[in-house]
Amino acid sequence: SCIYFLGATCDNILINNCVFESSNNGVRIIEGKNFDISYNTFIGCADAIYSFAENNRIYYNVFRGNTVAINVNSYLSKADIFNNVFYYNSTGVSASYSELVIYNNIFYLEEQNSQALNYNFDQLVSDNNIYFPEQDGFLNINNVKYASLEEYQASTGLDMKSFTQDPQFIDVYNNNFGLKSSSPAIDAGKDVGVSQDFFGTAVPYGNAPDIGLKEALQARTVTGITDNFEDMTSSDGPAVFPNPTDGIIRISYNVSSTADMEVIIRDISGRTIIMDQIPGGYSSYQTEIDISSQPAGIYLAFFNVMGKSYMQKIIRR
Repeated sequence: SCIYFLGATCDNILINNCVFESSNNGVRIIEGKNFDISYNTFIGCADAIYSFAENNRIYYNVFRGNTVAINVNSYLSKADIFNNVFYYNSTGVSASYSELVIYNNIFYLEEQNSQALNYNFDQLVSDNNIYFPEQDGFLNINNVKYASLEEYQASTGLDMKSFTQDPQFIDVYNNNFGLKSSSPAIDAGKDVGVSQDFFGTAVPYGNAPDIGLKEALQARTVTGITDNFEDMTSSDGPAVFPNPTDGIIRISYNVSSTADMEVIIRDISGRTIIMDQIPGGYSSYQTEIDISSQPAGIYLAFFNVMGKSYMQKIIRR
């Protein structure tokens, strides 16, 4: 195991922002009380999370290529499983006798005989999930295997707001589980009280939380941002200089307006570094932004003003 907890007094444990790879168990919990497992990546484990803890909060994680992503089997255990991406796992969630609440997850089943859920008890609450694609036995509830979501919904009354459409990830081959602008997951989730997504973006970013790992930035219509950026231009927009920069960038836009300009700086993974407003009411917008505390690399600057949106790539030397 990468991390192993053994002791009834283990409590208030946070496991965040880690990568667990190619182990029997990424996180193994034999005894304990309250565990928060979030913003992690689990790759190629036998059981990515194997837990007998009393209370498990498992949210905004990536589970890729594991035999079992989440295995919770104690009759004393409860697990809240929110906004995770399960990709190419043999089984997404496996549990017996435990109480489960499963919201806003994407179960992407790459192989035949893969299962999203394998659950044997009567304490399951589940909704606002994506199961794709449907296949024989992809949901196994109390030893009843379902080949379609509709059949499962009619039999159990669960997952009534869930669906089986392709979530439209941007690029799974490069581990980009963000959503394309046409994804059905956008604004289709349930508020579960988590304030930030995998990349630190505020939740919800649009009208409602998205299903999955990352809030799609185009959902907030005030910004007009899309994940593809193909409709954006900086040719007639704000000037950003110097670029490349050692950390201090100047922003200038010679347009008279009373409206504020929204400025958002994100790293290449989509994490928000800076969000600011340049006051309007002048003949032009002028400001400086300091990204010298950030590592060298490529950043994206978004400008939203007077109903127009612009994007500029910035190189931090």
